[in-house]
Amino acid sequence: MAVAWPRTTPRPSPGIARPADQGLADAQNRLGVMYRDGRGVPQNDTEALAWYRKAADKGNAYAQNEIGWMYENGRGVAQDLSQAAVWYYKAAQQGNDVAQCNLGFMFENGRGVAQDVNGALAWYRKAAAVGNQRAAESLRRLNVAP
Repeated sequence: MAVAWPRTTPRPSPGIARPADQGLADAQNRLGVMYRDGRGVPQNDTEALAWYRKAADKGNAYAQNEIGWMYENGRGVAQDLSQAAVWYYKAAQQGNDVAQCNLGFMFENGRGVAQDVNGALAWYRKAAAVGNQRAAESLRRLNVAP
């Protein structure tokens, strides 16, 4: 399914746009990043979220984590911490260490979920076990060895 690109918006390079249009989740996620950050296209959180959703619907854990971040920060959507936690969980379940760390933070601070230090520690440990430094720092801050 081809995407109708707005005439007033510069179109991303064919190297990214074509695979994204053709449904390649990695390209859709990359296009989401481009729109979120304004790299090669005008910065547009709504457009970023639309591309992330396409990739997330295909199970792309990176896109799922980014959607969580957008909900947590109210970028392109109204801030909704519960939805942020839902999206972080989807990505964390697939082994995305950034999402695992983000979810640990949500549990540690009761953001969008009931506060649960043990839940936070479990997610931080999973992320730290694969080298996520932010998770390891969180464990040290909580006086728990990574």
